[in-house]
Amino acid sequence: MSKLMMTKSGYDDLMEKINNLSDSLREVNEAVSEGIEARDFREDSSFSVAVEERSKIQMKIQELEEVVNNCAIITVDRKTDCVDLGKSAKLLNVDTGEEKIFTLVGVYESNPKVGKISYLSPLGKSLIGSRKGDEFEVLTPTKEVYWEVLDIFIH
Repeated sequence: MSKLMMTKSGYDDLMEKINNLSDSLREVNEAVSEGIEARDFREDSSFSVAVEERSKIQMKIQELEEVVNNCAIITVDRKTDCVDLGKSAKLLNVDTGEEKIFTLVGVYESNPKVGKISYLSPLGKSLIGSRKGDEFEVLTPTKEVYWEVLDIFIH
């Protein structure tokens, strides 16, 4: 796995998820221990459910730790006036006149519903390096969308 870029905020969120999952794992391990003491090993027992849940949590922790171990945390460059990872941009959809704000983030941080887009997405790739006033097109699987950068800022 090659190094993927991530903001410090995204890294902190990921670490919080790992910590929360670790807390859940401790609770599930207690349930497994209680099931062993009760010697109730039926397929639908609380022991079996806890063992299955433990496996899911362990796999998720392992997946997230792999991401953490293979990411490069970036520092937002406050000196430049161009869009880069960690910066937000107010864009105008030239075709529709609609304005939107997007924040450029790492792959594992992206959440388009709240305006966080991956730097590897079609829009993210087109947006990197843009400056206020720049216009560019984004090719999506269904159409071309033309955007203009209205403003660049840091949240």
